[in-house]
Amino acid sequence: MKITSSLIMPVARRPIIYSSSLAAATANAQAAAAADTQSPGSPFYWEIGNKTGKLASGIMGDGSIDNTTALNIASASKWLVGAYAAQHHTLTSTDYPFLTMTSGYKNMGGQCTAGGSQTVDGCLATGTYNVHSPAYDGVFFYNSGHFEHYASASLGLGTYHATINAPTLRTAFDTMFGLAGVAGASSVQWTQPMLAGGAFTAADTYTAILRKILDGTLAI
Repeated sequence: MKITSSLIMPVARRPIIYSSSLAAATANAQAAAAADTQSPGSPFYWEIGNKTGKLASGIMGDGSIDNTTALNIASASKWLVGAYAAQHHTLTSTDYPFLTMTSGYKNMGGQCTAGGSQTVDGCLATGTYNVHSPAYDGVFFYNSGHFEHYASASLGLGTYHATINAPTLRTAFDTMFGLAGVAGASSVQWTQPMLAGGAFTAADTYTAILRKILDGTLAI
C-alpha cells in the first residue's frame, strides 16, 4: 500500500453520551457474534474503557477467550514499540519516519523465527529485511521492516531475544510498563523477535498499558 498525500478536514463533534454509546457497542458485539456464518461460535473478547478503567466488555462465542487469555496480538504490538521509544528518549524528526512507516525500510517479506535464540539483529539479517528503498523515503508503506530496523539502530534492542538467552524483549518491556516480576499472562511476552507483530499478552495487560498512555504515566 502506497500513500503519498492525505487531507484531514476538521469535523464538528457532538458530546459523547456514554450510556447510549456503551449500550450500542454491547448490542453491536452481540449482533456480530450472532450473524457470524463463516465461523459461528468463534470466541472473542471486546472492551471499551478510559484512563480510569473498564466501562463495558463482553465475552462472545463459546466463552473460551476472555480478558485473561494470552494471545498473539499481531500489529497491536506497534503501540508497545511506540511507547517504548517515547519513554527511552526524546523523539525527533529522525525517529518519526520509522514510527509512521515512511522510512523506506519496506522490504521485510516475512516473519522472524518463533522462539529459539534468534535476536532482533538476526531476524533483520534475513534476506532483504534490512534493505532500504530510497524511492520510498517519506512514503507510507505498511511493513514490519521500519520497526525492526528502528529497534536495532535506535532503540538498542538488536541483541535481544524473544524468549530465551537474556536479554529478552519481555524483560525490557515488562520493566518499562511496570510488569517486571509478574508471571503468566500479566506480562508482555514475545513469540518471536519481530517488534511490529510478535507480542503475546492478555487484554487485561494490554488495556493496563493503554491506560498508562491515557493518564500520562507513559511519555507517548
